Amino acid sequence: MAEYQTKKTKHAVYNTLRCLGGVLFGERRFKQPKFLENAAQKDKYEMWLAMIDAGKINEAENELIAELEHASEGDVDCRGQKMELLEVALQVYQYINDKEDEFLEMHCYSREEVEEGIRNALQMMGMHNDLLL
Repeated sequence: MAEYQTKKTKHAVYNTLRCLGGVLFGERRFKQPKFLENAAQKDKYEMWLAMIDAGKINEAENELIAELEHASEGDVDCRGQKMELLEVALQVYQYINDKEDEFLEMHCYSREEVEEGIRNALQMMGMHNDLLL
């Protein structure tokens, strides 16, 4: 993919995440996650980031998706907990999106997969997302 196209996609994903942060979590800037106060979510989040840094992007995403599926099946009763998990997911995709093209390519991952992951996370949490990406 051409460098211009990947930069365009990277910025589109960034802007989408920033917009979602504002709409869903009332934040003007989608930077410092509030969920970091929850030790369990923080540990998972940090583990997934470490996996991503080690080049295990797909494995980290698979674990994240499993968590989202678990929550969407009703195992997480509290809407607040589901929103917290969605925030974790969006932060993970933001982290992946911030990686350089070469890193993503080296580890068989693409910006399109970031977009798809965001769509899937929203859908699993019961949010209509046709207009977002």
